[in-house]
Amino acid sequence: MAATSRSLRFVLSALALLALAGCGSVADAMGVRDPFAMQRPFEGTNRNWAALTSIIGEETVFVPPVTGLDESRGADLASRIADALQQRDILATSRNAPDGSLTLQGSVEGPTLRFVLSDAAGNVRDRFDIALPQQGAMDGIGLSATAEAAATRLSTNLGKPEPAPPETQTAAVEAPRVRIGSVTGGPGDAGPQLARAASLGLARRGVVIADGDASFDFELSATVSVTGDAPESRLVTINWTLADSAGVALGDVTQANEMPIRAINGPWGETAALAGDAAAEGIAALLAELLRRR
Repeated sequence: MAATSRSLRFVLSALALLALAGCGSVADAMGVRDPFAMQRPFEGTNRNWAALTSIIGEETVFVPPVTGLDESRGADLASRIADALQQRDILATSRNAPDGSLTLQGSVEGPTLRFVLSDAAGNVRDRFDIALPQQGAMDGIGLSATAEAAATRLSTNLGKPEPAPPETQTAAVEAPRVRIGSVTGGPGDAGPQLARAASLGLARRGVVIADGDASFDFELSATVSVTGDAPESRLVTINWTLADSAGVALGDVTQANEMPIRAINGPWGETAALAGDAAAEGIAALLAELLRRR
């Protein structure tokens, strides 16, 4: 463990320039976190909403910032509502409006929050009011309670059941089969090491890895780029893409971190293990979401 910690401190010496903060499972004695970990699967990355909507057979709900609150609270509440809707098996995002999506716009109307659900043409699909928390309760707990109330009302109106308690939820009965495609652009042994790490990470999370010519449901591929001209470091970017068996890209996630040049050009075993396992966590979550909603 001491040797691993020393190696991590060496590889991650430029952590102050971290481009992707996350909650990694690997940390050294000083608390340095895995730079390639992701706090939330696929958040802040591209999703092919048209493809996901087609696969799942449901419309996506876009939740813009709630108007009438200060900017940070309005955006925070919208994000919490989108998360709460996702927990109820409703495709939702608060980041960008996908083409053809529904929009759930919230606004402060006196002592209430008024929500209007409309389609891309502006036709109102639903509207409802919930109580506005008192000013002193507009903290994280209050916003979460408000988001849950809004998501419950909308999901009920859309005929969606409430999420089951964690202890009664069941995993998908059919494990997805994923083929590990090409990993290109990396220096030295980065490509094969990243492919191996992603494969192991997915397998640990219940995903079946399709070898050789075996049939598969999804394919995971990646590209690695090294950029910059600093004297001793470079920006390493890893872009993972998940596609279906027909080659339609469903989503991608980008990981990035400044690394010393000598670490980039050296063996990639440990760095690849960190990056591949972090990517596998997000990819496995997206696969479970897709299979659960089919």
